[in-house]
Amino acid sequence: MLVINERPRWWQWPTVLSLDAPMVVATWQLLLAQLAAVVLDFSRIAVLALSVWLAYVADRWLEAVRLDAGTIRTPRHHF
Repeated sequence: MLVINERPRWWQWPTVLSLDAPMVVATWQLLLAQLAAVVLDFSRIAVLALSVWLAYVADRWLEAVRLDAGTIRTPRHHF
């Protein structure tokens, strides 16, 4: 059972801050751009990563708002 008062460990912070999805989408974008021989500037990568991050965070916040305090089981929801 997870102890909610416990701080997340260092490896949990990307998930707690919802950074895992933007990192994955930026990696895929770079790999596919390289495969297609397309040069991407930083702004295009940043716009896609930030868009995914905002959608991901909004989904997580809406999910966490609907939870009762007694049903929180993950550091992400507690945060």
